Formats: sequence, C-alpha cells, structure tokens
Amino acid sequence: MRNLYLIASFIFLIILSLFVSSNALFFSTKISKENDKLKIKLLGKEAISLYHLKEVPEYLSGMTNGIINGYNAPELKFDIKQKKILSLMDSLLMKDRIQVPGIVSFTEPNGITVKSKMKTRLKGDRELHRENFSSASFRVNLKGATRISGLDKFSIQKPIIRGYSWEPFIAEVFKKEGLLTLSHDYMHFYVNGDYRGLYHVEEVPTTRTLEKQFRKNGPIFGLEEDHGTSLTSVLDVYEKKQWNGSNILAYSEDKLYSEFEKALGNEPFSEMVFDMEEWAKYFALSDIFGSYHGTVPKSVKFYYNPVIGKYQPLLFDAHIGAGDFSNFFFIDFLTDNETALCEWICSHKRFYHGFFNNEKFVKKYISFLKLYSSKPFVDEILKTANNYKGLNEYFYSRLSKSDAIFYKGLGLYYFKVNNISERSAKIKNRIIAYETRSLLNIDKSIVKTNSKMELDTDAFISSFNNLNISAEKLHFEQPTVLLLSGKSNLQGLSSLNPMKITGDVMIVQLDGSLDLNNVSILNTKNIQIGNRNWSGAVNVINAKFRSDSLIIDGAIAEDSLNLVNTTFDVGKIEIRNSKSDAIDLDFSKGRIENLICTNIGNDCFDISESNVELEHIDASNVLDKIISAGENSILKVKDVNAKNSEIAIVSKDGSSIKLSTLKLFDVRLAIAAFRKKSEYNLPKLNISVIQGKANFTGLVDPKSTFILPKDYEITFVESEKIENLMYGNEFGRKTLK
Repeated sequence: MRNLYLIASFIFLIILSLFVSSNALFFSTKISKENDKLKIKLLGKEAISLYHLKEVPEYLSGMTNGIINGYNAPELKFDIKQKKILSLMDSLLMKDRIQVPGIVSFTEPNGITVKSKMKTRLKGDRELHRENFSSASFRVNLKGATRISGLDKFSIQKPIIRGYSWEPFIAEVFKKEGLLTLSHDYMHFYVNGDYRGLYHVEEVPTTRTLEKQFRKNGPIFGLEEDHGTSLTSVLDVYEKKQWNGSNILAYSEDKLYSEFEKALGNEPFSEMVFDMEEWAKYFALSDIFGSYHGTVPKSVKFYYNPVIGKYQPLLFDAHIGAGDFSNFFFIDFLTDNETALCEWICSHKRFYHGFFNNEKFVKKYISFLKLYSSKPFVDEILKTANNYKGLNEYFYSRLSKSDAIFYKGLGLYYFKVNNISERSAKIKNRIIAYETRSLLNIDKSIVKTNSKMELDTDAFISSFNNLNISAEKLHFEQPTVLLLSGKSNLQGLSSLNPMKITGDVMIVQLDGSLDLNNVSILNTKNIQIGNRNWSGAVNVINAKFRSDSLIIDGAIAEDSLNLVNTTFDVGKIEIRNSKSDAIDLDFSKGRIENLICTNIGNDCFDISESNVELEHIDASNVLDKIISAGENSILKVKDVNAKNSEIAIVSKDGSSIKLSTLKLFDVRLAIAAFRKKSEYNLPKLNISVIQGKANFTGLVDPKSTFILPKDYEITFVESEKIENLMYGNEFGRKTLK
C-alpha cells in the first residue's frame, strides 16, 4: 500500500511539474516584452528557472533521482524558549535586531552530536527573509569554544536566498583562483522540533575566514546599509571589539574613505591601496557568471591585507539572477558600448570607474578575462558544477520555486550551467572589439595613478629593485625600512668574512626573491608601521627565499625572521638572543638544513599552515617551544637537540610532525599534542626515538594520532586542559610583541 502511495505521489509531482512548465512556456511566449517584470515575478529569471520544453526531461530525471536519493546532510536544531520566540516574532515585524539566547545542536550524518549555547537574531533585508517566522533567516553567534563545521558565527537561511547551489558553486570557482570567499554548507534545519527543510548555512567573516585562506588577520569592511548602499555610506568593520583603537583600523579606514572620495570625483583608485590583480580576477570572474550583485559596494567585502598594505575583495552575495545582464559585461565600460545593459548597477558606475580608469587594472582585467573565457577554463567550471548535481536534484524533487529577486516566482528553479559557455562566447567577441578599438587609437583616455607608497612611520623608507650587494659591512645610521623588490641579493665576501648588517633596520622583501648568503644581521629591530602587519626584523612576503650561513643576532621583534606565503631553501641559519620568536612561517613551504637557536625569548621554530622539511635543530635556552606546529602544518624533522629549554615539541590544530630523533637535556616538557582551536582537527605526532629525559614527559590529547617509543610514558589530558597549562600558565611563556 505504501509503495502505491509513493508511486501515485511521484506521478502527481510529474504532472504538476509539466503543468508549471507548460505555463512557463505560455508566459514566455504570450506575455509581451513590455511585461518582463511581471513575467519575472511569475516565473523567475530565464537563466535560472525552468522555461523551455526541452529542459523538462532533464528536470524530471533529476527530480526522480532527488526523490529516490534524498540529500544526506547534517542536522542543525535550535532550542529557544517560547518567550524568546515571541520576541523574535515581534522583531520580524519591526525589522530590528533583537538577539535572544538559545541552545543549538549539530548532528553529523554519522550520528555524532555537539551542542552549544548561542545568541541568535533574525537577519536579511529582502522580503524573502521575512515572509513569516516559519521561513525566517537567522544570524547565529556560538558561545564558548564549540564550532559547527568550523564556524562560530554564521547565517542560516532558505536556499533560495543564495540561489540554491549557485552561491557555493561560484564561491568554489573564485576560491580556486585564490580569491577570498566564505564557506557554504547545507543542513536539515529544525526550530523547537519543527522541521523547516534543507537550509543554507553561510560563514560570517572572521579572523578564521582569513587564516584558512592563508591571509594574515586584517580588518574586513562592509557598508553600513542603514546609511546607504553607495560610496557615500558608512564603513562597518567585522569583529569591532578586536580592532577598536588599533592603528591598522584607523589607517585602513581612512584610506578606504579617501579612495571612495576619489572615485566620487571621477578619479581612479590607486594600485597602492587596491590589489589590482585580485580585483581584476574578481571582476573578470563576475563577468563569466554574470554575478554582478556581488560586485556592488554594499555586497563585496573589503579586506585590508596588512602584509601588503592593500585592499582585496571578499566574495559575498553573488545573487545570480538579480537583474538581466545577458548582454552586459564590465568590458563595456571600456568601449562606451551604447547597447550595454548594466541595469541597476549603473548607479554604481563611479565605483567601477575607479578601477576601469586605472591603466594597470585594465591590463590585468583583460588578461584574466581572456583566461577565464577560454575553453579549457570554462570546461573546468563545468566540471566543478558536477559537484552540485545531487544538491540540485534534491531541490528539483521539492519543486523548489524560482527566484523572482524579492519574491518567490511561480516557476521552478533550474540549474543552467551552460549559460556560462554562452557568456564566454560573447566575452570573446567583446575582447576582439576592444582590442580592435585600441589598435585604432580611439580607446578612451585612462588616467595614470600615483605610484608613491605611503607608510605611516617616522622611519626612513629605502626602496630598491634588484638590489645586489657584496660587501663586508652595511650600516644604517637612522631607523630604516629596507624595502626590496625584484631579485635581491645580499652576500658577504666569504663564510669567514660575512657581510655585517647593523643599525636600526627592518628588511622587507615583497614578491620576487631574496638571497642572503654569508650575512650576519646584528641588533636589528622591527619597525612598527601603522598600515602593515610585518612582524619580523627580516620579512619575506610572497617571494622566494634562499640562504646559507645566515646569522640574526639580537633582533628586537616579534619574529627574527618571518616568511609569509614564501617558498624557501635554507642551508645553515643561526638565531641568537631573539626577543621573541626566532623563525615564524605562515603559509610557506620549503626546507632547512641546519637551524641553531640560542637564547630565544619565545619559540625557536613556529609554523602555521606550512609544509617544511628540516634536517637538524640545535636549540638551547628557549623560553617557550623549540618547535611549534599549528594550523594544519606538515613538518618532517630528522633530529632535534633540545637543551636547557622550556618545551621541546608541540603539535596542535590539525598539524602533523614526524621526527626521527629527539634528544633531551634539561627540558621541562618534552612534548604536547592538543587542539587549541576547535575548528581544526586533532594533531598528529610521530617520534621514532627519544633520548634523555624531561622533567615532565608529555601532555597528549588521547584523541590525537600519535606514535611514540614504547617505553616512553605520557599523560593523557583533554585539549582544553593542556591549553590552560601552556602559554606561561604552567609551561612556556606568553608571546612577546
């Protein structure tokens, strides 16, 4: 009997689908073009809805698969007291931001459940967010250390709000191209036991958003929409408490306001403030998808990267279908194309012209537009789309309504990825027209931007491209930032006659490569610059680093040597008398043959999101950790000699350490393995041989993966308790900055 019911229900769904599809055909042929707005309200946009008879068989096939297979996803359950529910319902009508407490539980498909206290409120400015309380969208802040899919702040909303599978699909492609995006997930959602359906979960930008995408922490700005959605609005920074009163916030906010003012006056943005390569990628990919909603000032988020001192885009709310851009591309701004149909985003032309009036941006944009419209790249996008096949089929099985921008359409949602191929073909024709126009010298004038670098510091800035020096001594009389680019080479005359670099100098290599061979850097220091997060006395950023016979002695800095997003090959390096960390690696990869650390205020070797092979470490008088591997780092070490130091080896937060031999001489704590940040996995630790003894042998979370010598005794302690013993509480020392 039950099978007959299922078959009858299935037939009914097919008939209903055909009926709606037939009506779509009627509307698309009978309603005049003058009534496009009515047609969109009824059916949704043609590019993302079921419109044509030829689409029906594939839709029905997908719907059948969706009915049979369902969609295996985690469960997210809210438990909110009824009195607080009433407060939320009142806020639905008043459109205010009342927060209420509650309990959230998260259950993986494998049955593992975690619970956390939370604060939540309703969110969203579109009517779809606020049709009624039973379909409302929520913003959630978890309390404590619990994370859900690695998140402690997130939004949860109906799938239609983010275009069903379009937003995560676009984000995946953007992320593959190295652009900042948010994480997206789908979960079966319950409120006080009532099932609301499969909902879209979206990350709220935080420090972790940046860390997991290999960026250092910096302010992320959006527009405060209560004050408008254009360049005349007010900036609002995420995680305000963290940034309030900081120099970086004041500087970066002032710079962004200044650039907005320039654009309002029809001046170009500066490449010294905006990372033109990242923005060029962002706009070119938006052309491919037609996701222009995600490019307007109110949508895109502005991340200030404190390492390079420039703004980079963070994708938010791409909203495919928010306008008819079937015959519009950003390249039209360069050709004054009178047929360009930029619809409502035309009101933001001054923002766009800020980029398109910059010559360097235009060159990069055209280059990326050619790449992204090429057949190999489009084919890769189409392959990526296959990742969302099961999700789309589930939506078909639920007869999910089309997106009519502010409302649900009467038509059906349909994932039309082939529109990307059609757009790429049009883009190629646009590029040909643009380049032909340029050859005829009738391209519109492009204003050159000021290339002067602005740094908020009293120190002298000495900039060199392709600096090549071989000498006995290099002395700096006054505080100096030695700013290097291109191929930089500093070397002594020999290993017995090294170059001695002295004085208050901070070395910074941006891009390119830096070679330091037979060099001793003595009593150098980090020079604080308000608009940068350069933590080292020597900083190598987005570059290649090669070195042998390098000594850094007496550095007054958070790190004697800091490598960020750098590949490196180092022979012998010796760090002495460091105020804080000796070497700090972020998002880097390479090998070190021989590292010597002596008299180190904090860590000898600290790595985050990095992959390193290290032959030998000889460390003595290290006041915190000799090796500290965190945030998914992979470290292979042949042998470590640990002498008269606080902690020998720490693996945490998804990191993996494989060490052949550990030799201990007067060390307080030999090893520790724990999870500090709950969004990461537990660490791995594999040590083949341990010689000598420490005062306290080891603290290991029992859920960690570890291999240790059989005769080596350790203490099993949960991660939270281990963390409470570290960082100067019982073992080690707080980081000195």
